[in-house]
Amino acid sequence: MRLRSSPWALAVLLLAGLCLVVVALWMYGRLTSPTPAQVAALEAMRAPAGDETGDNGFERLAALPVHANPTRWPACQAGMPCLERVEANPVAFAQALAPLARDLDEAERVLRAPRFVDPRPAVAIDDAGPSFDAVAARCSATRRG
Repeated sequence: MRLRSSPWALAVLLLAGLCLVVVALWMYGRLTSPTPAQVAALEAMRAPAGDETGDNGFERLAALPVHANPTRWPACQAGMPCLERVEANPVAFAQALAPLARDLDEAERVLRAPRFVDPRPAVAIDDAGPSFDAVAARCSATRRG
């Protein structure tokens, strides 16, 4: 007695074989232990997001001085890239930035702060804007009247 192979039987066998290969690969991946590099990567991902004991960059950013006269800052001319202008006269730019050196150093330290946490209390979405209940009541009273 000879079995006849139909296209559907062949498709089912191929699908079953593919499923077995996928399951075998998944089991191999689950049963093998992670490599030392993978363990280190997992530990780095599970570590806390930042050093919560360092300076708060948000507060330091708010404390940076606001310069009332930005015209004393070196400016680039239209049509000439800033880098070319600085390279053309580096001494003039160094002298122009000298009074701002302390503020620029502080701004650089702020950017390297270990954490940025807003010290203001959290605002709920319900408290984000004014209440429009009185306006809604007036509108509904106008519609009825």
